[in-house]
Order: sequence, then structure tokens, then C-alpha cells
Amino acid sequence: MIADLLSACPTIEDLDLNTCYRITDGTLSALEKHSPLHCLDLTNQALITAPAIVSFLCACGSQLRLLGLHWDGPAPFAAIASHAPNIQHIIISGLSLWPTRTPDLTREDFEFVKELLASCPRLKTVAPDWALDGDDILVFLDELEVSHGHVDPFSDHLNEWRQFGGTGLW
Repeated sequence: MIADLLSACPTIEDLDLNTCYRITDGTLSALEKHSPLHCLDLTNQALITAPAIVSFLCACGSQLRLLGLHWDGPAPFAAIASHAPNIQHIIISGLSLWPTRTPDLTREDFEFVKELLASCPRLKTVAPDWALDGDDILVFLDELEVSHGHVDPFSDHLNEWRQFGGTGLW
């Protein structure tokens, strides 16, 4: 299905697959055949493996400015450093789809950010979505002067009823 969409719309540069079902390594394989994307959100897509993300980045990470992905270890981040020099924002979703379970990661697990900063001079944001204020990881990102705030280039808020107040749509 995604291959059909991409072939019908070859100028797609931004793709949000965050809430789609059945996104797998095969989806990334189809994306490898498409022209490089600028924004790709794969957060909460736990079925996508690190090797598939690495393969995608090697094939077409050159124009990527935003990447959202589900934490599957540090391997994809080495590929970002090598193949996505224009990256500006990285969003990382947690280890579990259960909202009460968060990754048990430390600042040592985030040492890869130093390499990213050296390889990707435009990097502004590394946002682990499970981290809370005061979390050791956020303190580490602050020390590196990397933002960890919410980034969502796909949200135009048109689905919020308050945005339509006074426009005659309600």
C-alpha cells in the first residue's frame, strides 16, 4: 500500500507514519526506492528493526531533517551520523507501547549524541518522549546544549475544534 502511495505521489517529502498500523521493515524497504524524504516519523513503530532503519538511512538519509523512531538501541544513531548530515531533529519513542513503562536508560546510553553533534552540525533536538524534567538523560542533553523539547512538523492543529472557533464551521 505504501509503495502505491509513493508511486502515485512521487513528490512526497514528509511522511508521518506514527499512528499507522502494520508498519514494518518492508515499509522502509519501499521507502528506500522513493526520493529522499525531509521528514519521517516512525515513532511508536516497534515492529521496525534497527537493521531496517540503518539500511533506509544508508539508501536515502541524505536529505532527512527530522526522524522520529522507536528506541531499538544505538545502532540507528551511528547510521544517522554517517548518512544524515542534514538532520536537525530526532524524536525517540519509548521501549514499550504501554504508557506506564518507560525505558531504563542512562546518560551513558545516550553517549551517541556526542558523535551526532560532531557529524551533524545542524542537529538541534534529540527528544526522548519518555524522559521527564530532571531525568539524567535530559540533564546530559542540556550539558551538550541540545534541545529535548517537543517537535512535530506534521501538526497543523486543524483537528482541534478550538482552531475553528469563529470560522462558521461549528
